Amino acid sequence: MPFRLRSADHRRSHGRTHSGLEPRGPPHERNDALGKLNRANVGAPNQRFRAAGGVNWTRGGLDVDALVRHVGSYDDDAGGGIGSFTTLDLAVAWALGARSGRDLHTTLTLGAANVLDEDPPHVEIAGSYDPRSADPRGRRLFLSVRFEL
Repeated sequence: MPFRLRSADHRRSHGRTHSGLEPRGPPHERNDALGKLNRANVGAPNQRFRAAGGVNWTRGGLDVDALVRHVGSYDDDAGGGIGSFTTLDLAVAWALGARSGRDLHTTLTLGAANVLDEDPPHVEIAGSYDPRSADPRGRRLFLSVRFEL
């Protein structure tokens, strides 16, 4: 069973230019944005660690995928910390032509995103979560059919 590491990112430092939204010194002052929500800096939150890793198993017309995504904890510029967030996604795809022995180019996929129904970490902003780092929708099931002519 092959293991694929789709992406991982561990950062040691990350500088941003201050946007001037909060009075923190000269407007072009550099500050350390790594591991912070960065409310007043240009750009998105910069967690020290983010990763996604997947495992895939294929046999005949069956294809099974599992994907784990992790966003590491980081600091809230307003004080306090924001916890980490890890989700598991699963999908099973059936190539219907392989099963029937006919030349059908139809694939049926059934899956679930955030299988364990993890809630995003609480952040003191509108919506109570960081929309650039987490997804509040919880477990979602999906079904798709793909036809190739």
